[in-house]
Amino acid sequence: MLSNQRKNKIAENSIYIDQESIDKQLEQEIAKGQITLLSLKQEFDKNKQFPAMGNSISQIMSVTNENGGIRELADIILRDQSLTGKILSIVNSSSYNQFGGEINTISRAVVILGLEQIQSLSLSIIVFEKLNQGPMAETLKSYACQSFLSAFFAKKLVEQVDAINSEEAFLASMFHNLGQQVILYFFPEQYVEISKLKIDSKFDEEAACMETLGLNFTDVGQYIALQLKLPKNIIFGIQTKVYKRTSVRS
Repeated sequence: MLSNQRKNKIAENSIYIDQESIDKQLEQEIAKGQITLLSLKQEFDKNKQFPAMGNSISQIMSVTNENGGIRELADIILRDQSLTGKILSIVNSSSYNQFGGEINTISRAVVILGLEQIQSLSLSIIVFEKLNQGPMAETLKSYACQSFLSAFFAKKLVEQVDAINSEEAFLASMFHNLGQQVILYFFPEQYVEISKLKIDSKFDEEAACMETLGLNFTDVGQYIALQLKLPKNIIFGIQTKVYKRTSVRS
């Protein structure tokens, strides 16, 4: 069944005025989107590291403060030497270490910074370390840096509001642009095409994505977040923009 919301969205800013044309446009987008999702799943399954990432994420995020959670989380992190080193490097940076003295064990990092903050850092490192590879590595690293800075400042801002969990704000902001990074990692040529459409054809971001992928970046980000078994608050945080379609091709 075609989405009424999507129909209204196309009709609102489209050159088409009849229902048949709107339905045809939607059908084309849906077919293209299904192909994109199938291709994403094939790439995801082909690279064995991604399912392993999902398992690691599930283990880390399942730990709670009850029943020895600090020791349990430390043990999970210590199984990954690279993750351990990166966490210790970050928590000893000037941005994090406001307590004086070097933090030289994961257990101490969890005690001082809190279980949720170390979970957030671990989750971000696991995902973005993998995505910062490939032929578009420099652009991906730039995205990762922007995401981390955005997450850091979001956390600092909401710490002033008691009703909001600052770690949830950190994660939601950190993964907000996951869809862009996933397309850039798996399908760099399509990402370039989207960028060209935005410049040359005066498409907005969603219209360019729908023209190229049959999906927008939010769809892609949420799909991958589900594949990686990321927490629900991250999946929700990926979708915060309200797009307005400004151009549609026949």
